[in-house]
Amino acid sequence: MSLSQFFQNFSIGQRTLASVGLFSLPLGVLFYFNLDQLSSNITFATQELDGNRYQRPLVRLVKAVGDYQVGVLAANASRGGAVMTTEQEIDGLLGTLETLESSIGDGLGFGPAALKEAQLESLRVAMLRTKWQALKEQARQPGSKAWTDAGDALVGDLRAMVSRAGDMSNLTLDPEMDSYYLADVTSVVTAQSLGRLRATALFVMPQMLAKGQVAPADRTQVAIFAAAIKESDYDRMTGDLDTAFRENGKAKRGASPTLKPEVQPAKARYEQALPALLAQLNDVSAGKRVSGEQLQAAFDQAEVATVELAGKTVTELDAVLKARIDGYAGYRWTLVAGTLAAALVAGLLFLLVVRSITVPLTTSVQYLQHVTQGDLSQDLPMELQSRGDEIGQLSRSMQTMLTTLRGMMGEIGSGIRSLTGASAGLSAASAMVTTGSRDASDKAQLVAAAAEQMSSNVSSVAAGMGQATNNLGQVSSATEQMTATIGEIASNSEQARTITAEATRQAQQVTEQIQQLGQAAREIGRVTEVITEISSQTNLLALNATIEAARAGSAGKGFAVVANEIKALAQQTAAATEDIRQRISTVQGATNQGITDVERVSAVIGEVNAIVTTIAAAIEEQAVVTKDIARNIGQASSGVKEASNLVSESSQASHEIARDIVVVNRAAGDMASSGEALRASIADMAAVSEQLERAASRFHV
Repeated sequence: MSLSQFFQNFSIGQRTLASVGLFSLPLGVLFYFNLDQLSSNITFATQELDGNRYQRPLVRLVKAVGDYQVGVLAANASRGGAVMTTEQEIDGLLGTLETLESSIGDGLGFGPAALKEAQLESLRVAMLRTKWQALKEQARQPGSKAWTDAGDALVGDLRAMVSRAGDMSNLTLDPEMDSYYLADVTSVVTAQSLGRLRATALFVMPQMLAKGQVAPADRTQVAIFAAAIKESDYDRMTGDLDTAFRENGKAKRGASPTLKPEVQPAKARYEQALPALLAQLNDVSAGKRVSGEQLQAAFDQAEVATVELAGKTVTELDAVLKARIDGYAGYRWTLVAGTLAAALVAGLLFLLVVRSITVPLTTSVQYLQHVTQGDLSQDLPMELQSRGDEIGQLSRSMQTMLTTLRGMMGEIGSGIRSLTGASAGLSAASAMVTTGSRDASDKAQLVAAAAEQMSSNVSSVAAGMGQATNNLGQVSSATEQMTATIGEIASNSEQARTITAEATRQAQQVTEQIQQLGQAAREIGRVTEVITEISSQTNLLALNATIEAARAGSAGKGFAVVANEIKALAQQTAAATEDIRQRISTVQGATNQGITDVERVSAVIGEVNAIVTTIAAAIEEQAVVTKDIARNIGQASSGVKEASNLVSESSQASHEIARDIVVVNRAAGDMASSGEALRASIADMAAVSEQLERAASRFHV
């Protein structure tokens, strides 16, 4: 089965729905990928938030470890309490990391399997605790290489964890400029800056606290530390924040209302604390006298300002990421709601379009079904005929066809009624002709019997003329009987003549009615020709509708179905018309045969009329002769010879009468046979008329 044949099994609504589904498929794919991209963006930003959460305690740990080491090196009683506080802070931050490792560590690549695969098992929180314990144990020998290496290893791991958290949480791949530079501050620069401050403090502060100055050989290193802090940390951090402020104002999602107001004051304090520290470091590198306590305070203020700025930056980065997530989520819901609304509107439009096609088509098909059932009395609604589209054209064409068929069927019905009436009249006339023929035949038989009797009597008279004298009384009685018989024959002959005259008149009337019937059949034939022509035009109209439906494509296949229905109806009409034409041809043949038979009957009746007239004349002559015999019977003795002659003449006349009666009887039989044939033809014509009437009764106009 081909695809087109497969779709022909569906309705117009189902095919339209399938077309809409096919057209909606690429839109659905685009909607899915767009929705998936939004979900991916939300997941991406959510993972960045998790990275920020993981980095916060790590950055604070970098500062706390630096503070702890500097505090231990100070060996100042006044700072002992601060060292204990720092230890507690570090223990608390490690506990926070353990909680984060168990909750979001796997997603950020800090799970055991992930760290083992990356060969970074030293970055587990448990390993950090071990190194922290080692650092505290080495605190009894501050400044030793083992103690310094332990602190460097711990800070190095913390910075590595900050970098890994940034990498695995996509912070270093942030797609927007403002959040990218904020993430650079939180993921790279802050830990780097705190680590450099710690290294600088550990390098400078022991000498400053012990000697009040740095050895000349180490001043160059101090200058290098100061330059690195200035260029790699300070300039980068402030530059990143300035770029973030600038790009945030250009963000498509809208500028953050809290970024600059919250970060700018911390940035200002950072810009005061770091230059102050750098100024004292430059003095130290230049050999100038700098107070150790002031330098330590400058380090503390720089670290505090760095951590505060990092904290504000992390908080605002979270806000930016949450705003981005909210924007993506809002856009996702807007996309879903808009798609659903569009689908709803499209569905409503689809229903309206399908109903605007299927409802009028269903109505048209229902009217066509009424027509196929023979009901031509209903008109198509005006709202269908007044449409300006193809359905309107189809409705108007169907209404024109209905009107034309209604008129034709009315004319056919009138013709059939005329044919039925003529057939009934012709049947009655045929019955009368048959009855008259039978009566004439019966009378002719009576006349023949009487003539035979008369011939027998006359023969008896001729045989007994030799005994005229002795049998005169018998001759008188026979003469009286012959007179009565001849009178009866005369009466019957007159009646036969009257019947034959009436038969002649009835035959003429039947001939006229059959001629009227032939004229009605010819008129019906012309009507069938009109029906045939209209059927051809309907076929042409169905062909044009099929061509237009093919041009309309899949949306016009419903019109092709209706056009096929019209074509089928036209073919049924043509077939019915051909049947009517054949039946009318049969009626015309039967009518012509009836006219021929009636003409034959008329001819036979004319011959019978002539014969009866001859018989009547002969009977009148016989009556005259018989009367003369009766008058002259008294003179039998003297008129025997004359009587003998008259009897001979009577015998001859009787034979002639007998022969004439036989002819009359034969003619009456022929007339009866012709009447039967005429009656059979009329019966055939009546049957055809009934068939035409049944065919026409299928249609209600």
